[in-house]
Amino acid sequence: MEPDFEQEDKQILQVARELCQQLDVKNVLPERISWQEQYSRRGRLSQDKYGNPIGRELTPHYPLLDKRTLVLKPVMRGRLESEEWRPLLASSIIFYGRLCSKVSSRSVACFAPTLVLITIFLLGILLHNPLFNQLLPVVAIAGLIVITAVLGAYASLLFSRRFMLLADARAAQIVGPDRLVDVLRKIESLEHSDSERDRMSVWAWTDYGDAPSIKKRIENLHRS
Repeated sequence: MEPDFEQEDKQILQVARELCQQLDVKNVLPERISWQEQYSRRGRLSQDKYGNPIGRELTPHYPLLDKRTLVLKPVMRGRLESEEWRPLLASSIIFYGRLCSKVSSRSVACFAPTLVLITIFLLGILLHNPLFNQLLPVVAIAGLIVITAVLGAYASLLFSRRFMLLADARAAQIVGPDRLVDVLRKIESLEHSDSERDRMSVWAWTDYGDAPSIKKRIENLHRS
């Protein structure tokens, strides 16, 4: 008998909506579920020829909420009971509904040095500053732009992960730390069992997303 994915979607969506009501977080109240490997906010501009989204890789153990849509990774479909989704969804709702704006503001600050250097570079060229007629200053500023951009991206990633761990701690106060730890360990076990049966399945579980690893999440919950 094939699993009833439609019923599963309804149950997960119901749990997510109940949590939004409970936490009084209405700005991310989901209206639909989408199972995707990748996600982008640019609509058709970020789709391949088959209509599949092209963008950031999703993290299997950290549901994404955006534009009234709950986005989940396909490898997780049919793997958890609806109530096992509750602690995972609680953390995501707290992060995307309450903390994500703080991450965005800090990310802007992380890229401020890069923006300043780009402005100086463009003004120097447009105003024909004699300094920019020499190769060394141009190369030096271009190098600084690249370095500050990389450091800014890394700092932004660290901020995102730090606030996701904070969301975990707050979610644990609501649903109980043991429930969140238990489902994270179950996901870890599912990944391990899949890789033992089929080595190629590791690609479905590959975690390129912004979220901290399962190990980091569990360690953080034990410290909280």
